[in-house]
Amino acid sequence: MRVLDEWVERAKMIEGWRGWSRKIADAAADVLGDDVEVYVFGSAPRGEAIAASDVDILIVKENVPSEKSNRTEIKLEIERKAGLPKTHPFEIHIVDREEAVTYINHIRESLIRVR
Repeated sequence: MRVLDEWVERAKMIEGWRGWSRKIADAAADVLGDDVEVYVFGSAPRGEAIAASDVDILIVKENVPSEKSNRTEIKLEIERKAGLPKTHPFEIHIVDREEAVTYINHIRESLIRVR
């Protein structure tokens, strides 16, 4: 895929962030279990996203592995199950409930729960 085509696809994904976030939430539930919580935060929910933006996804689950490499494996599995292409605008943050408090306290004004 040409670079310009990738940017066009990325812009379309940002525009359709609501649908993609639901796919990511469903994939997260498949990988981590039904008690997972999924939120979108940042410029997309505020209506300020542009083609160069990313879409921040916060996945909250009790007892996620503390090792970054294990979280990366989980993230890759979620991306695969959600059908995300190799290059995409979604920045997925996987945290446990304790870590989520820090995120939520800082991003409360732009936080939308998806699942």
